[in-house]
Amino acid sequence: MEIQFDTYYNFEEIVARIKWLAQQNPQILEIIEIGKSHEGYSVPLVVITNKNTGAHREKPAFWLDGNIHSIEITSSAMVLYFIHRCSMEYGSDSFLTELIDNNTFYCLPCINPDGMMRALAAKPAFYRSGVRKYGEDGNYLYVEDIDGDGRILQMRIEDPTGDWKISPLDSRFMIKRAPTDRESEGPFYRLFAEGLVPEYDGETIPQIFPHQLDFNRNFPIKWRPEGEQQGAGDFGGSEIEVQNVIRFIAKHPNIFAAITYHTYSRVFIRAYSDRPDSEMHTSDLWMFEDLEEIARNTTQYPTVSGYHDFKYHPKEIISGAFDDWAYEHRGIFTFTVELWDLPTAAGISEKNDQKNFIGWFRKHPTTDDNKILQFVLDNAPHTLAEWREFDHPQLGKVEIGGLEHLFSWRNPPQHLLEDELRPHFDCVMQMASLAPKLEFYQQTVTPLDDHLYKIEVILHNSGYFSTYVSHQAKNMQIVKPIYVDLTLPAGAQLISGKKRVDIGQLEGRSNKNSMTYYHSPTDNRKKIEWIVRIADDDNITVTAKSCKAGSIECSLHLRQNT
Repeated sequence: MEIQFDTYYNFEEIVARIKWLAQQNPQILEIIEIGKSHEGYSVPLVVITNKNTGAHREKPAFWLDGNIHSIEITSSAMVLYFIHRCSMEYGSDSFLTELIDNNTFYCLPCINPDGMMRALAAKPAFYRSGVRKYGEDGNYLYVEDIDGDGRILQMRIEDPTGDWKISPLDSRFMIKRAPTDRESEGPFYRLFAEGLVPEYDGETIPQIFPHQLDFNRNFPIKWRPEGEQQGAGDFGGSEIEVQNVIRFIAKHPNIFAAITYHTYSRVFIRAYSDRPDSEMHTSDLWMFEDLEEIARNTTQYPTVSGYHDFKYHPKEIISGAFDDWAYEHRGIFTFTVELWDLPTAAGISEKNDQKNFIGWFRKHPTTDDNKILQFVLDNAPHTLAEWREFDHPQLGKVEIGGLEHLFSWRNPPQHLLEDELRPHFDCVMQMASLAPKLEFYQQTVTPLDDHLYKIEVILHNSGYFSTYVSHQAKNMQIVKPIYVDLTLPAGAQLISGKKRVDIGQLEGRSNKNSMTYYHSPTDNRKKIEWIVRIADDDNITVTAKSCKAGSIECSLHLRQNT
């Protein structure tokens, strides 16, 4: 089956491709249905790990998801790209192969099939997230293709008090009216997204329908109702698509890190969204910074705190977001990654360099608009359409044309898609390599007397993160202690020690200072001892299990001296 990354696949096409990949790679790919969407689509999650080296639940896991928001289709392409690369390169790329042998990747290409299918329909309609009826109808604009050309463009109506005007560089492109532009310097226009106004009152041209579900405000973390935050749903976790995610992650405590993909802005955003860094455990903040360094080095994207650097309004906060829930409730180091950004692609570096991700949209120089226009002309001329008159069923005479936002602002033009995705694959792999890893460091059997043996086992964590990963996970009691179990053959007797030993947690390398004169203790190791009596030569089994660092087992042969 053809899988290319110079095109966008809808949900059904993605499902067909991941099923085909799973059929071709049964040793490392498995598909699990995690639930249904509101309209009844089965929601598939792809599990990537080498089944021959252990069960997916018994390895440290990395979570990836896409398309929580309907029209952010680059995000599902990113997850499909990751699955495809793993499938194609397993066995030939030694680094990738080792990671898939020892780790698990949980890949959810599309949280929100209903909205995504609407966005890529033959006659598209745009929803923020889900399509379930939510809120009261009224005099609002509903964004959809109304002229049947298969895309959603812009509508404009000439108005001397309008705040938009035609670019002198291209008549199809609209730019903001300057504060000093006089009415005589028109024409000026009102500019809208293409769509319908079913309850138009004949006078007031409304805003886009505000009562749309936003799944990324519906997670049960500092949830706030509609009056405080639009799209938050009926209660925290009220939406079936959000429940699918919560339920799966809650049942898989082996997940230690996560990325949820969105568009757009070209930035990695971490917790918290609703409070300052001073309220995060300092060690966890340092661990986030280690991951951020990987993100910057591999993708060249900036990394920010949601609270400090990515607010839609300087005096308002976001709550109910996935990244906050995953970190706060599950102790998972989580990033929201906003893929693609038209202004930075057009060479407007100041926007992201100055962390002016949101403020730039409120105000920026006309020279920036000119750069964007030139980029579109060079890279996506098909997204610009001539303006033409259209008899709108509610508004009367309008013009439809301008810029198609879906493949310019919201997502990269198709031929630029793979270039946008490629560095993020390396980013995930490098982040995943920091997982804790439980191993046997040493095993010793010492005969003491006739049929009496001393058994010594030293365990260590060879990974970067500790076996509890985050202090938040430890504080929320998400991680259980590491248990070491001794299994004896029939007739054997345990003289000293316990069959099950709780050794707590093991540190990794992440808590060590970078200065050479600091001490580097072996707090990543623990020794367990037993004394056993066995009548005949036989084997004993030692099993160690960590919530986030994996499960391991060894067999030791006990033999009498002759």
